[in-house]
Amino acid sequence: MIRRRTFLAATSAAAALPRVGLAESEPGLAQAARSAGVEFGCAVGPWLWSESDFRRAVLVDCTFIVPEYEWKWDRLSARSRRCDTSPIRRYLTFAQQNGLAIRGHTLVWHRAMPAWYPASADRATAIKLMTEHIQTVVGCGAGRIPWWDVVNEAIDPESGDHSGLRRTPLLAQIGPDYIDIAFRAAAEADPAAKLVYNDYGLTKSWGEARRDALLRLLEGMRRRGTPIHAVGVQAHLDLGPNSFNPKALTRLCRQLNDLGLDLIVTELDVSGAADEPVAAVYRDFLSCVLELPNLRSISTWGLSDRHSWLTTTTPTARPLLYDTRMRKKAAWTAVNEALLSQSA
Repeated sequence: MIRRRTFLAATSAAAALPRVGLAESEPGLAQAARSAGVEFGCAVGPWLWSESDFRRAVLVDCTFIVPEYEWKWDRLSARSRRCDTSPIRRYLTFAQQNGLAIRGHTLVWHRAMPAWYPASADRATAIKLMTEHIQTVVGCGAGRIPWWDVVNEAIDPESGDHSGLRRTPLLAQIGPDYIDIAFRAAAEADPAAKLVYNDYGLTKSWGEARRDALLRLLEGMRRRGTPIHAVGVQAHLDLGPNSFNPKALTRLCRQLNDLGLDLIVTELDVSGAADEPVAAVYRDFLSCVLELPNLRSISTWGLSDRHSWLTTTTPTARPLLYDTRMRKKAAWTAVNEALLSQSA
């Protein structure tokens, strides 16, 4: 098992570079995270290029960024099998210039299949199309992207098959081993990258069946020697009593640790319209996960309410660390204090 600070040094060489236009003494969540021995990042989109106030907050608060939608299969290969890698190269240049790392997101997701993908593909064709996509995308950033979300949201015990896997075109065309094939293709394209399986509902009180299905999947991958290094636990939280189950989450993370797998908290946000209750959920959640020995990184699903997926359906929502005018909220303070409380 890679210890927290060893992992930090190994995956964040880019962070040693100077950050363009930033005062070295300016405090932020990036500084607090490093003192706690973890990485902190957020999902970003095209507004990173056009909004200087958002960009500045990212550079102060983050040690890595996660492209929210632009690297998904249906975006990179929108019209044909030919993959447009220019969005990848643009992010890589920005990250290198500003001392940031990148977690690639995501190579295989049932909701991001290109429109041209053949619904009637046989097994051999489906494997070829999927591996071709993975190896092109991962190969574009080989040696420069320390983490990849390889497969996203493949579990659905409520409506999936007997294994708990979600019914998707790739499951139907290839079979359950499409997940192993995807991870092996990513490892072949970049043997140095840390490969992640990412899913939601794992923090919830109602998520027992999902956690059980996840462990069956991971145990099988381990037996088969499939290269996987971490599990991304999506943390879309809310203000309700079942927002997350600390005991269940701690037990799951111990089980991951027993399998030799690291934990990455992904897509963290809190659905709510009142700042102090939202901040309290951030504080309670981080006080739980920051105690886990196999935690490697935390990333929010955005940084400002200005671009949150939650505000598109609920305009009054205030789920992230900055408001729409890029002013720090109580949630930012809660995250900062939780990180500083873990300072070594």
